Amino acid sequence: MFVKRSKHKESDIMNKMIKIKKSFLPSILTIVSCLSLALSYFFLQPRISNIVPFIREIRLSGFIKNTIKNNHISAQEFWKLREFYSPGTISISKPDLSFISDKIISKETLIDNKILFDSLFPKLDGWKIIFIKPNELITTKNNETLIFFIKSISEMSQANGFFDYKDKDKKLLENKNWYVVTKIQK
Repeated sequence: MFVKRSKHKESDIMNKMIKIKKSFLPSILTIVSCLSLALSYFFLQPRISNIVPFIREIRLSGFIKNTIKNNHISAQEFWKLREFYSPGTISISKPDLSFISDKIISKETLIDNKILFDSLFPKLDGWKIIFIKPNELITTKNNETLIFFIKSISEMSQANGFFDYKDKDKKLLENKNWYVVTKIQK
């Protein structure tokens, strides 16, 4: 037996299906938006995203690429890398500052501006030099990256609020440079 459907019933069914599709669209957009927001939060939060190795690797390689592209180590980008790669604690004992986390050990200090950069870092046998300039060096070996640099006090003041650059520490900063040595574990 063949049942004949009326065109009226078929159009009602089609209209109902269109209404269902239209009602799902805002729901799908809401879900996608919430999921995108959650993923953005995950990738941008240093305390959350640093537990994912590939995100840490992206941050480190991005820092190195920007250093090579700009032909210098940006002190501000260095501080940002250090905090986002592996958040840690800062210990202060003027004129020294230490940053320690599970993946990074970083020491900063003031040095006499007559000290030569070459005299400050150890022998680098077996290390691959990624970037080198006078007073700046990035090198890798196995799962470690070393970052060395010396910056002027004016450059340090842009990235580091550790000192009072106008009054209290002005004498301490005279004829000094800022020396940083950092070891990063992948």
